[in-house]
Amino acid sequence: MVVRTMTVNCERLKDVDFSTGYFETGQQVLAPRKSGITGYNDTLKGKKVCSAEGSIALEELEKKSFGADISTTVPNQLDCLVRLQLGEVDAVVTDSALAAGQAAQDPTVELKGDKPFTTEYYGVAMKKGSEDLVRRVNKVLEEYRADGWQKSYDKWLKGGLGKVSGPPEVDYRD
Repeated sequence: MVVRTMTVNCERLKDVDFSTGYFETGQQVLAPRKSGITGYNDTLKGKKVCSAEGSIALEELEKKSFGADISTTVPNQLDCLVRLQLGEVDAVVTDSALAAGQAAQDPTVELKGDKPFTTEYYGVAMKKGSEDLVRRVNKVLEEYRADGWQKSYDKWLKGGLGKVSGPPEVDYRD
């Protein structure tokens, strides 16, 4: 199983099975507080933007970059924060949960824009054809949603991502 910041999408569903989505996120811009960058918009024009190779962030930037230089990619998304701190890039595009974690590590940077510009869901990835395991993981997630999810979110994520009313609605796939 892969239990981390893994977004459920059609491309990945070709290779693995997923649990129901347990966390809603989306792509967002991370940049220095004092920069003129305000979000995923024209303020990225002419700026060097970092994203991870093979990431949804890079896919979105390739669709619409607003004139940003998107040639800086790294194997591990966390390397983008280092590039930002070293002044090698002007901004990072990644999912909002990762960006909030990075902003918590470095008070000179912040999430830009009011909210993510995409909507995505994290799921637990498992070997293709593991129906029994998927059902078991979904049962564990169901119990966690009922007792623990909100407390955990409020303790660890609310400060960086803001208030939410609970986990995403359960959506079982056929």
